[in-house]
Amino acid sequence: GIKAAKEGVGWSFADAARGFLASGALIVGAPDYASPINTGLFFAKPQAWVHQAALRCMRRCSWSRGSGFDGVGSPREIMKRSAAWGALLAQLQAGADLTPKETQAYIDRTSMQTGNNWGR
Repeated sequence: GIKAAKEGVGWSFADAARGFLASGALIVGAPDYASPINTGLFFAKPQAWVHQAALRCMRRCSWSRGSGFDGVGSPREIMKRSAAWGALLAQLQAGADLTPKETQAYIDRTSMQTGNNWGR
């Protein structure tokens, strides 16, 4: 189980983790400058096949700051052509308890979007 610290932030962390584990959400994060890709606090419950596919990709794919893994494209290109973008936006919105417009506004302010690349 989750052991909470005896003071301050630890109790909040344990409560948040328990709530997340009991929920149907797959990812939840507290934003930092690059959310939702990098977050100050990030909880994830990926399905095993997603985790394995990600590990395979990291082991054998090529990488570039401009076009990501295996030349998939820039962040803006992917968001324009991805059929799954609406579903991802809905999951991020649910995890952050924001409206779709607020969620998109946060994404638009990330360094990923403002720089239109995958890294600093």
